[in-house]
Amino acid sequence: MLNFPKDMAEEVLSRVPVTSMRKVRFACKSWNSLSKCRKFGKMHLGVAKAKNAKKSIVVLMMDYKVYLTSINLHDDKAQSSSCIEHEGKLNSLDNSYEVHVSQVFHCDGLLLCITKDHTKLVVWNPYLGQTQWIDPTHTFPRLDFYLYALGYDNRSRSYKILRFIDVFCPTTFVETNIYDFNSASWRVLDVSPDGKVDYYDRGVSLKGNTYWFAKEKPSETREGVDEEAFLVCFDFTREVFGPLLPLPFEWFVEDTATLSSVREEQLAVLFQRWDTSMLEIWITTNIEPNDVSWSTKCFLALNMTPFTFSGFQFPVTAASFFIDEEEKVAVVFDKIVLDENGLYINPNRNLAYILGVDGSVKKAFLGDSQYKHCYPLVCSYVPSLVQLNN
Repeated sequence: MLNFPKDMAEEVLSRVPVTSMRKVRFACKSWNSLSKCRKFGKMHLGVAKAKNAKKSIVVLMMDYKVYLTSINLHDDKAQSSSCIEHEGKLNSLDNSYEVHVSQVFHCDGLLLCITKDHTKLVVWNPYLGQTQWIDPTHTFPRLDFYLYALGYDNRSRSYKILRFIDVFCPTTFVETNIYDFNSASWRVLDVSPDGKVDYYDRGVSLKGNTYWFAKEKPSETREGVDEEAFLVCFDFTREVFGPLLPLPFEWFVEDTATLSSVREEQLAVLFQRWDTSMLEIWITTNIEPNDVSWSTKCFLALNMTPFTFSGFQFPVTAASFFIDEEEKVAVVFDKIVLDENGLYINPNRNLAYILGVDGSVKKAFLGDSQYKHCYPLVCSYVPSLVQLNN
């Protein structure tokens, strides 16, 4: 291996699947160094993109473990049970032990993971095999009550972590902090969103910023009037929350919705009405921290049995989804709990619904779960060459 020409090694190793790079790095020191070279990385990712042109690679969390998963919806002959395949298991963040993850957030190829016991934060670049543990340093006694987001400054491309909380327990507790990777430290921000973002909501990062659902704060809500739902964004460049942004539908407290991103360029929202079970997916035509515009026609609309994330909390976003615009389908990850008669049948079975804009519905079983309250969670993934300071 020591006498193997570097250019030939680059050519050969660039054809290795992204999910097998861990084995390449363990082969020898020279291959480990080569795999982390920016020139090789660009070559490798270019080859991988061409090879997987007909596959969508996503990050999928099930049973507190994280997987790199491929979704192949381009082959008409493919069965729904075989179109979703785990390419690699990403739950081992360290050679000595496994880390169980309760929450995962994606931004620009980096993953922010919250451990299952809610005591540690780790930022992970799966492609380079690098991790960076972050000291959570928090004031509120329960770390899982905070909302987290990973983003970056669009001017300097410097990465940051946002953490904020606004709870009543038993008095109002408000705190907003930001972690800057350049200084490796937390600092307090004197900002808060105009609307109320619930602690169990999960934001979606897009173009360096993060978006959540928000509702009017109690002091701004007229008695006897349903709380109106909005979007709210945190701008990581200016380090401020933007104004409340409109949604393309009326949302009442019993309705449910969840967010996703499309090609790291657009925001999508899945919305299901409680009274008709009509499911809609809307996609933005333009999205910025201070402005949003929606397509005049929803991407998908069909009537189906409510997902298990339907309920009476606001908002309920247990399940998650992924869109393939070219194939005109949405893949929703959920659990089997209710049958068509509304009866509980199997709260431990993970399932993917493949929904077509033509009204078709297919199911792919993902296996049984040990934890009935741990819902499968999907988020987009784009391999990144961003170096972390270990």
